[in-house]
Amino acid sequence: MLRLSPSWRLSVVWSASSGPIFLLPLHFGSYFNKIVIFFGDFLATTLTSTAIGQTIRFADGPGGNSGGEFRARIAGVTPHFTAPLAGSAPGGSGGSEFMTFCIELGEFLDFSNAFDYSLGSSSIGGGVGGGSPDLLAQQSAYLYRLFATGSLSSYDYTGGTRANSANALQALFWTIEGEVTYNSTNGEFRRSDNNALVGTLSAAEQGLYTTWNSLAFSNTEDYGVRVVNATLNNNNAQSVLVLIPLPPAAWAGIGTLGGLAVLGSVRRRRNERAGV
Repeated sequence: MLRLSPSWRLSVVWSASSGPIFLLPLHFGSYFNKIVIFFGDFLATTLTSTAIGQTIRFADGPGGNSGGEFRARIAGVTPHFTAPLAGSAPGGSGGSEFMTFCIELGEFLDFSNAFDYSLGSSSIGGGVGGGSPDLLAQQSAYLYRLFATGSLSSYDYTGGTRANSANALQALFWTIEGEVTYNSTNGEFRRSDNNALVGTLSAAEQGLYTTWNSLAFSNTEDYGVRVVNATLNNNNAQSVLVLIPLPPAAWAGIGTLGGLAVLGSVRRRRNERAGV
């Protein structure tokens, strides 16, 4: 049994988007930090993905380099998406439409199938960077929230260069999530596992990438953004982003215990990011 000194305290703060979060003071020492990290991985696996029992469909949208934007139709949840839609509508009927980006290389989606999905704070299985589950970075969440609400500065939502905006933002998501390494000299971004070329940003796209990468964000806020982990015939497919500002009660279980995962997984993830 682990015995804690009476002088140790567990602090609780409330996040409007994720409910209560437990914070441990730094003077706990390295021994207890290791325990926090262990349980963080466990909780991220078991508590941050919720099966919905509904489906999501995709259609192509602006952008290239085998990435987003993608137009999606999802049933079972109601995304908060106020930016203009683009591209063809996905197949099927019902549900709600939104635009999204993928966050993993090495996984697939198509424009014909209806995918089952789970909803959580991490991508599950696949990808070439991070583990499984791979907790979504706060920077990615912040940028997607700005995009989904139509408030990402310099993003061409309605003009003729929306594809350029999409290329830059997709490359930035992949970089943040550890899927690619980005060369600011020539605009190339390559897979982080084998250095294979994924794509090259134009000079204008590089400017957008740099601008958005410099935006300030909070390391303690998830911004209401969740990961849609799609599956097809019980096989992992692509993971994409959605903005769903759920009421705190809906995520109370995740918020209460998942705060431990934040301490371990986010700290570990930030250390990994420093080496990208």
